[in-house]
Amino acid sequence: MGINEHESANERTTTNLKSSMIQCLGRWFPVFQWIQQYRRHWFWCDLSTGFTIVALHIPQGLAYGRLAGVEPIFGLYVSFFPVLIYTIFGTSRQISIGTFAVVSISCRELLSHYETITINYDVVRNQTNDVNKVELINVNGELMRPIDLLIVSSLVVGTILLLLRLFQLGWLVSILPDSLLSSFVVGTSLHVFTSQVYALIGMDRSNQSSNNDNIDLLRHFPLISSWNYIIKHLSTSMNRYTTILSTCTIVILFTVRNYVEPQIVQQLEKTKTKTQLILPIDMTVIVILTILSSVFDFNGQFEVENIPKITGSFTNIGTIPRLHLIPAVALNSILLALIIYVSTYSLERIFADKHDYTLDSNQELFALGISNVFCSFVSCYPCSGSLSRSVVQERIGGQTQLASFISAIMVGLFIAYGTGHLETTPKFVLSCTIIMALMGTMSKFSDIYHYWKCSTIDTIIWIGTFLSVTLFGVDHGLLVGLCLMSIIKIIQFIISIWNGRKDPKIQSSNP
Repeated sequence: MGINEHESANERTTTNLKSSMIQCLGRWFPVFQWIQQYRRHWFWCDLSTGFTIVALHIPQGLAYGRLAGVEPIFGLYVSFFPVLIYTIFGTSRQISIGTFAVVSISCRELLSHYETITINYDVVRNQTNDVNKVELINVNGELMRPIDLLIVSSLVVGTILLLLRLFQLGWLVSILPDSLLSSFVVGTSLHVFTSQVYALIGMDRSNQSSNNDNIDLLRHFPLISSWNYIIKHLSTSMNRYTTILSTCTIVILFTVRNYVEPQIVQQLEKTKTKTQLILPIDMTVIVILTILSSVFDFNGQFEVENIPKITGSFTNIGTIPRLHLIPAVALNSILLALIIYVSTYSLERIFADKHDYTLDSNQELFALGISNVFCSFVSCYPCSGSLSRSVVQERIGGQTQLASFISAIMVGLFIAYGTGHLETTPKFVLSCTIIMALMGTMSKFSDIYHYWKCSTIDTIIWIGTFLSVTLFGVDHGLLVGLCLMSIIKIIQFIISIWNGRKDPKIQSSNP
């Protein structure tokens, strides 16, 4: 009897030890938690969602890579590697990690601080000479690819997020009001839209910074400076063929997204078929225009500019970050880390509340941090959660990060076998994709009416941050917005203390 009790106690100890180990693993590797809780009928939802999201990942990866100021292939890398890492370490089930317009435009602003040098070189391909253009940046006298600087930024961003996790500062996100994030996203969207106008009308922006007729005062206001340049050179630099094609493309994308897709869903609902249909119109348009550009030689006949040639699939990965460049990216990377965490966690919190599961803010810091650190060694610029893809992923029924994992595998296959067919892809079609993705972001402009009715303080923060981001740029505008918020919080704190001293009930509340 005593032996049986001893064996039973050993079994209980072993069971408790295994349970503790599983809990510990699940705390650091949440993938083990949701795999244990995975339900069989979720698989088909995740599978269909994964195949749908890849139709957004690929065009947005190409487009946001260009938006960040690097070759499109690096945008595809950001749509592949971080997704795999986040699947293991993340606690959100519906977030779509990868490229994000706000982060991409912040990366472009970082690169804009340095002189760009274009080098032409001849490449012998199929017994013909092709002229390739390579853009390098001059950082303190050292020439390098733009991605080399952004790789260091990704390392710094990831390190900052990991340090915040080390000190368990995930709660800091609750300090920042939603009005600050909303106005920042809308203001940034205006910069993203403006940056795409050049490609939409076929205008070369390389001469803008050195143009003599650009008023010196306007250089401190990038958005005004850009529109001043566009308007002045519209009649002489606009490519009418590019403008016509891009206008038609946007009309097609808008019509399908807002009219055709809802009509099909409505018809399916009449037949009692429950579905959330997302047509892969972005990818379809890119494929069609790439084929048409190749057949009719858009570049040679109409001077419609194509995206830079992609040299290989995974041949550009494996770069060691240049640590001596950390001082050059430190300030921008601190702001970028804040942008990435706040914007991503805000989305994740909405999905977690809707689907009734627990979200660990500190683990999210770790997941985003380790994703960015890892990606700095595989030629990626900083990654973040995407508003447009995440909303779609949740809407069409994605249950876990398996959907993101499936989409990442498909992106990886495209990088390996599909990028060689993109040589004739027009630049404007990627810009059209970005413009359509901005539709949802720009809709947050209506938040100002909500804040106007509900809170004077939030209204002041929204307007102040929006104007500062619009006028002074993404990074400087965010700094102004944070300073404005801090001043308001300090004033509120002082007023509350003053009122507390005048109120005898508050004075006597502490024994």
